[in-house]
Amino acid sequence: MINTKWRRAVVTGIAVAASLLMATASAQAVTEDGAASLGAVNVVYNYTGQHVATGPLASCDVNGQNTAYSPGTVVPGIARYGIGNTRCSRDFGARTAQVDSTGSRFQLDALVDYGGPRIRIERYQATCHATERGTEESIWLSGLTGVTVPSTIPANYTVTIPSRFAGAPPLARVIFNEVMLPEPGDGSIGVNLMRVILFPNGGPQTGDVVVGSAACSPVF
Repeated sequence: MINTKWRRAVVTGIAVAASLLMATASAQAVTEDGAASLGAVNVVYNYTGQHVATGPLASCDVNGQNTAYSPGTVVPGIARYGIGNTRCSRDFGARTAQVDSTGSRFQLDALVDYGGPRIRIERYQATCHATERGTEESIWLSGLTGVTVPSTIPANYTVTIPSRFAGAPPLARVIFNEVMLPEPGDGSIGVNLMRVILFPNGGPQTGDVVVGSAACSPVF
């Protein structure tokens, strides 16, 4: 059982690294002044056409609802989110903003029926901090099982979950510390602690499951 904190800070100015790309719509918008959520599920069952979408869970915004709480959310057959909360604050005088997504007992069930692992995270947090000079993101998590990551997780660290059948397409692509920067760069940044892309090369499901999202922009 892993019980270690991992952290990576990324400071952005007007110029951004071209190798870091925007993520799909499941993530918090990168150009947000400051927003966070516990995550979201957006999955289509390809054989039936059923669409399962939760929207951002327990979302907060520096321009709106500053705090949010969830007693837990179960999406049958796909994922479970435990108790969590988000907090979004901005100080115009100090020209700073801070957004946090803090959750517990996440469990991914979507891959089990296809021979894949059940991925669990006991506790997690994604944070975005902004000043007038730029932004930075950080993540930490504990109690990760089902997949293995290094003790220090680099940006956009990806694990491919293979099929149990030789030569078959992968079951999922799991991205940890998914960093999102806009193009052209404006100093804003977004992060997903984890995003699971289901059957990226085709299969019974299409879509993704996001855990721990935060995004912020410089405060002027």
